[in-house]
Amino acid sequence: MRRAGRIMIALALAASVTALAQPARADADPCEHSEARALLRELKVIGAVLTVERPGCRPWTAAAGRAELGRERAMRGDERFRIGSVTKTFTATVVLQLVAEGRLELDRPVVDYLPGLVPAAITVREVLDHTSGLGDYTKALDLGRADEWRLKRYEAADLVARGVRLKSTPRGEWHYSNTNYLVAGLLVEKVTGNDVCREVTRRILRPLGLRDSSWPGNTTKIPGRHAHGYFPLPEGPADVTRSFHPSLAGASGALISTPADVNRFLAALLDGRLLPDHVLARMREGVATGNRLWPGARYGLGLVSTPSRACEGVWYGHRGSFYGYRTLAGATADGRRATVAVNAYPLPKAVETKLRELVDRALCGNAARDR
Repeated sequence: MRRAGRIMIALALAASVTALAQPARADADPCEHSEARALLRELKVIGAVLTVERPGCRPWTAAAGRAELGRERAMRGDERFRIGSVTKTFTATVVLQLVAEGRLELDRPVVDYLPGLVPAAITVREVLDHTSGLGDYTKALDLGRADEWRLKRYEAADLVARGVRLKSTPRGEWHYSNTNYLVAGLLVEKVTGNDVCREVTRRILRPLGLRDSSWPGNTTKIPGRHAHGYFPLPEGPADVTRSFHPSLAGASGALISTPADVNRFLAALLDGRLLPDHVLARMREGVATGNRLWPGARYGLGLVSTPSRACEGVWYGHRGSFYGYRTLAGATADGRRATVAVNAYPLPKAVETKLRELVDRALCGNAARDR
């Protein structure tokens, strides 16, 4: 079996489990990050970057490990990563902006805008919260023949058609499917007349000054300083930074960004700069995901809510992966944000656990002291 084929088969086995958190010291400084730094070092990945922001504190970034093997280049806090499905929150935000503008309706069938694309009953809302029943097009890729497709440029509609042909789940039942967000991207393009990448750039990236965030377009390159992405194989990590065409992810997961930029985006989203309050409230409402995401998680309209294990309340965000990269982002309604990105995927279950623990602890700081 070819090397890329083994990579794809291994990717399908990745999973995650519940995060655990330990109580903080009673005298912890709210702007002190020793616990987060220690957890970052305990991840045991090739490299990682964590950026944390809390009200009243300066933004804090820490890096660990290597950004590139071979050259043994140390990771820095300004490295760019492929953020995978964290892209879905950006895409959903643009869709909801169009809802706020009266150009889309959440409970209207997708086929009213895109005739013949998906089964007639599926609504815009069901696409955004993964209750459409659509199969995940990534499951239709022939993992054993990855070299034949991994560098091809794909049209979103063609990938959606693959998802539609797959065995579906019952409509109304939560089932994570990347196909949904390719549909969301096509809705944006139909209504605006512009590519979804242009609309995300025009409506979010530029207004917020997210200069280190971009769509890769038709290239496998990552602009500027970036971490190389690695895939674990028995003979050692394989550099897959440029091994897969970004059109395989599109509006579902193609964005390039940094933890700092993701934090700024989540801050603007949750404080109402990107959506009216009544639309943001709909975005935050979630459906139960059972144990198919992680315990307690609810999936809203492109936004996951997670009950904190370290302090009171919930945090909102998303997890993402693209070949060789893993990102987890979270933010609270009162202005705390934490995003961690690593340059390896898939990851062992223990590392997935620590990633969620790290974000949870970074968000809570010394707010966990009374728990």
